[in-house]
Amino acid sequence: MSNAAGGKSVARPLRLSPTSVAVFKQCRYQYKLRYIDKLRDQYTRAKPYLTMANHVHATLRDFLSRVPPDRRTLDMAEALLRGHWRRSRVGFRGEADEQRWANKALAQVKAFTERWDVTVQPLLVEKGLEAQLGSGIALYAKAC
Repeated sequence: MSNAAGGKSVARPLRLSPTSVAVFKQCRYQYKLRYIDKLRDQYTRAKPYLTMANHVHATLRDFLSRVPPDRRTLDMAEALLRGHWRRSRVGFRGEADEQRWANKALAQVKAFTERWDVTVQPLLVEKGLEAQLGSGIALYAKAC
């Protein structure tokens, strides 16, 4: 990455999660392979069930935290789900497989809106937190 002013290279801050810190403490070599060499990304493929779960989770988070209670309908939840789905479509073996997982996700969102009172204000909604630990080092996590 270059700095426009002087053409010097600017390093990105090191962002650490609780998991990456635990891996480092347990085995520095495993940390290197996973987070620096990124071998895990090269030798594993995305899983459709994790993609679906991430989309359902993000949809319900946005539905309950960003949509006013009087606008929380199945149609709104479905629109949010479709938006999340368009942004990340990984792990599927083809269009038919993706459609099957999308239908499962929609069924889960529909069941949620039918079973629970979606007009209530949640006490806690997950959010991302980040703390600067020093020059170029940040710790991040999700918390309620």
